[in-house]
Amino acid sequence: MGDITISNPYRSGARRLGAPVRTIAIGCMALPLAGAIAATVPQGYTDREVARGFERPSAMTALPDGRILVLQATGVVRVLKQDTLLPTPFHTVTNADSTGERGCLGIAVDPGFASNRYVYLYCTVTNGGASNNRILRVTAQGDTATAETTILDLPAIPAGTLWHMGGGLRVGPDDKLYVGAGSQEDARPSPDQSNSLNLSNPFGKILRIDTNGAVPADNPYATTAGADPKIYAIGLRNPYGINFSAQGTMLINEVGAGSWEEVNQGAPRANFGWSDVEGPSANPAYTNPLYAYEHLNGACAITGATVYNPPASRFPTQFRDAYFFVDFCDGQIRALPASSRTAPVAFASGLDSAVALTVSPDGALYYLNSNYFQGDGTGSVGKISYNTDEFLGSSGSGSVINPLGGGGGCAIGGSGDPDPVLPLLSMLALGMIIRRRRKASRP
Repeated sequence: MGDITISNPYRSGARRLGAPVRTIAIGCMALPLAGAIAATVPQGYTDREVARGFERPSAMTALPDGRILVLQATGVVRVLKQDTLLPTPFHTVTNADSTGERGCLGIAVDPGFASNRYVYLYCTVTNGGASNNRILRVTAQGDTATAETTILDLPAIPAGTLWHMGGGLRVGPDDKLYVGAGSQEDARPSPDQSNSLNLSNPFGKILRIDTNGAVPADNPYATTAGADPKIYAIGLRNPYGINFSAQGTMLINEVGAGSWEEVNQGAPRANFGWSDVEGPSANPAYTNPLYAYEHLNGACAITGATVYNPPASRFPTQFRDAYFFVDFCDGQIRALPASSRTAPVAFASGLDSAVALTVSPDGALYYLNSNYFQGDGTGSVGKISYNTDEFLGSSGSGSVINPLGGGGGCAIGGSGDPDPVLPLLSMLALGMIIRRRRKASRP
């Protein structure tokens, strides 16, 4: 992310995996009992840790059969099967370069996985004396994968550059592969020097390619002289995640610099304005964020996100097609309901440096903790489930008795807010472990 330095984040050691967490409801939130390793979730939900032992976890996705693939920046892909971590990795990228923010950062499943078994990876790899970001494809065979096929090689990373690699990766409803390429600039450049605003290179952009790496003829800059034809949208700093709603809307997690975090709505030729602007802008040349929040109460980086649209939807109807996202530093999961992508709902708190969210086919929400701030640096996966005997099918029929009376979350700014001491405790933890990097060239 580039604006924080974490003291010794990858130290060794592992914490014993606890038993499923019991919770007691206090007001809006259900609190884990003392000694449990768990997030704080709304009344009516339970949270439990299902696996631990991940080294530098970076991304996660669910397969159609319910297995969860957990990506490590080191190049290792682990498998959770029926909530059990398998000892044999799904795949290992042998030449991964995980220096700084480099590494394997994105993972996506092909919509045709049931027949083609394709999984895509976004990884920094060493290539001779240099490194570059590469899109790879592997083919699942049982709980492991075959050798890699290179789909796309991006240009070499500038020597010494360690930050802002991006990592967003998703196959869209048009069966095209969308790639969030970071700006690959450690410091904030002037707009006239910015990779993100320069059409001649792919950095700081959303790229759109065929799943075999070819450039679609209908790309917005395919016929623009001097432009990289893979470009779909520009003006991004660190597009860490890409997701699509049930209606096909692209939602982008843009990790900001010193002030703002953004959820952007992707569109062809959109220009989100980095490095000229960060957060909302009055400049009509730029596309404003769909939603943005400031670095307050310990927030620092929007990382993991997912759309809640599983085949078996068990959460209350309020969260159908909701966009769940998590902040790395304040440890809170929030949701932007489909009815209002600009008004977030508080959902869970107490996560430790979370980097990814995903939804299983049976409707559970999984999160991936790095455990840098208060844990031991060994990554873990948690699972949030809704407790009801009622079942909501994908058609939306049926009813759920909602203990909150309104849909299962707590509106930010309302009387149902979590205890305000939680952000304070988060800030205290951050103060002990993180120091802000104030470079002269950054805001």
